[in-house]
Amino acid sequence: MPTLKSAIEAGCHYVDIRDDAQPTVDMLELHEQASQAGIVALVGCGVSPGTLNVLARDAEPFRRCFVDRCPVGLQFPGAACLALSRVSFPRV
Repeated sequence: MPTLKSAIEAGCHYVDIRDDAQPTVDMLELHEQASQAGIVALVGCGVSPGTLNVLARDAEPFRRCFVDRCPVGLQFPGAACLALSRVSFPRV
């Protein structure tokens, strides 16, 4: 997060490709500061988790979700796990 804070102070746009959940959440808390500085800060833009977050969001309207396998699961919770935790799936 120090890099994003530095970007805000410098008035520089920022793109982050991190996949750790907590730093992503922490960076989202800087939204107001980035807006006031007139910069765009894009977080979670990597293939993993970025693309996975988009897919998780697109899965929200589904009534059911079947997980065939989850090789890393919650052993290594990243932003994709965070995104999936915000999508509610009914028990099957």
